[in-house]
Amino acid sequence: MFVWENKTDIVLAESELDVTGFFAGAFSDIGPYSYEFLYVESKLYWDAQYALMDKDISIWIQAVLFTQMGNAVKYKNAINAIDANN
Repeated sequence: MFVWENKTDIVLAESELDVTGFFAGAFSDIGPYSYEFLYVESKLYWDAQYALMDKDISIWIQAVLFTQMGNAVKYKNAINAIDANN
């Protein structure tokens, strides 16, 4: 049997449920996605990079140092160009 109720007598919780559903849905995935990205995918990437260097840390150190030397030359040229224009 249908009973008519006045709209002012009904308290709706739908807006609160929408907000809690948004946060519960969005934040409940943070843990699994963070683990997958930070541990699984990042570890696979860095393990593959390390394997490309024959698992020798000295090759990695040399790569970093030569990269820094190359960047230093680019930065020095950029600074010289700025100084020349001023």
